[in-house]
Amino acid sequence: MSKTTRFFLFLFILAICWYLGRFIDVDIEKYQELFSRYPLFLSGVIFVILYVGVTFFVWFAAKDIFRISSALIFGPYVSALLVYLGELGNCLVLFHLARKLGQDYVVQKFGLKKEDLEKSKERKGSFGAFTLRINPLIPYRFQDLGAGLSTISFKQYFPAIALASAPRILFFQYVIAGVGMSIFKDFNHATAYMQEHSEILIFGSLYLFFVIAMTAAYFINKRLQKRRATNI
Repeated sequence: MSKTTRFFLFLFILAICWYLGRFIDVDIEKYQELFSRYPLFLSGVIFVILYVGVTFFVWFAAKDIFRISSALIFGPYVSALLVYLGELGNCLVLFHLARKLGQDYVVQKFGLKKEDLEKSKERKGSFGAFTLRINPLIPYRFQDLGAGLSTISFKQYFPAIALASAPRILFFQYVIAGVGMSIFKDFNHATAYMQEHSEILIFGSLYLFFVIAMTAAYFINKRLQKRRATNI
């Protein structure tokens, strides 16, 4: 199969996933009932499998439904662990899907040579992946697909995002577990809850500061690398 054919197969798979996702019913009450039916370990295994499987097809809203239902049933810490495992599973699937079907075409399209790829692998390491992963504005799914198309190796990428995903997921699951369904129905209640719990504001502020600091460090490091490359 040619590089172009594999790339268009990659795009076709993504389009099919998006199309089929429109017909998959993601009902929060249904999943709450399902996860409450079994013991913790078994319901946790079911949750992770469904999280990876359903969110592969349903690109929007599905993750929010799973995260909210798990936070309400399992609490902030167990749900954070389950969502974390589900996100690692998603990363494994999406990265390798993009790498196997799309990367060769991207490399060919941009006319990259073998020596260019080796240099790029050295420059684009785990630091950049970590910095993107901690940013709450960057969707996990698009980062995983983009990394698969890029030159970063999975050995560099996976440990970085595994480390960066943990605090981001824990923070959101902690907030969701406290706010509950009002996160959809009553924004004022959700805001009031966060104001009443100072630990959320403190952690959120520290996390935001950490994101800004790491992003600044990344760009400074990138600029220094360009200077070194120019001076060589």
